[in-house]
Amino acid sequence: YKQLIQVRKNTKALFVGGFQPSSLSNRQVLAFKRVFNKQECLVLHNVTGGPVDIIFSENEKRFTQVVYQTAKDMVFKEGRINLPAYSSIILLQPMGKTKTAKK
Repeated sequence: YKQLIQVRKNTKALFVGGFQPSSLSNRQVLAFKRVFNKQECLVLHNVTGGPVDIIFSENEKRFTQVVYQTAKDMVFKEGRINLPAYSSIILLQPMGKTKTAKK
């Protein structure tokens, strides 16, 4: 838990940012964004007893930097993540990346 406290202190969006819903939320995954100024984080929690495979929407693919994860065996690559049972991950949008324009 000390690592999570340090991540929260060093990531303004987690510390003082507002909450925004994420399209990745469903019955198996609690997902939301934290936003402060130009910094955005995507937080994913698997609330089930089994692994969950998540395919990111185009909008969520911009979150590529892992700043915290609870499981060592988590697989995250190319807009897809496999969250083990009861695990969590926090992803950051790297600076310099902008939101994808909606068509």
